[in-house]
Amino acid sequence: MAVPNYVPANVIQNVSVPNLSTFLPPIFPSLTSTLLLPQVSTFIAPISTSDSTLYANNMVIDAWADEARRSYQGVEEQGAIETLRHVFEGKEDSDRAASRIASIYDPLLQRGFKISPVAQLWTLICEAVKALGSDKEIDMRLVDLLNAISKLPDVLDKDGKPITGGEMAYSKVYWRDLPSLTMIFREYAMGKS
Repeated sequence: MAVPNYVPANVIQNVSVPNLSTFLPPIFPSLTSTLLLPQVSTFIAPISTSDSTLYANNMVIDAWADEARRSYQGVEEQGAIETLRHVFEGKEDSDRAASRIASIYDPLLQRGFKISPVAQLWTLICEAVKALGSDKEIDMRLVDLLNAISKLPDVLDKDGKPITGGEMAYSKVYWRDLPSLTMIFREYAMGKS
């Protein structure tokens, strides 16, 4: 996503514009007149390339999170969306986020749902990859998160046995094997554009 090298001044606080004419095309010299310069300078403020990248990333992350919130109304999914958003923004490390994910989904798995509630989590992650996957930093954060989830303690049933789920032919243990992730990722990649 391309972001202009200027944004509304109210987005960036305490920024001064020493020479606005350097930011305006030379074909509009009248815009730098003393009459218009104060008005124009209140609307735009220069930002650096790294700031514009951060600004663009946050806009894309926010757009993904807003769409996900509209699509997934469940309390668990809403919690997962916020956790993923914080990871993508770099506000939460992968280990803490993995623990948060476990606190959301472990009780549901222990209740013995026939259809895994974790399938929605994997679908959210697949949708995030589609929306945000062109950013290497976000990709690495997601990989770190999946690694952290796989290192969580096994989810145990009331008898102390690991809870399993996954592809039809065999079962995998929550969380270490990331049950159903490969199947959902494969189906999502092939079935959704």
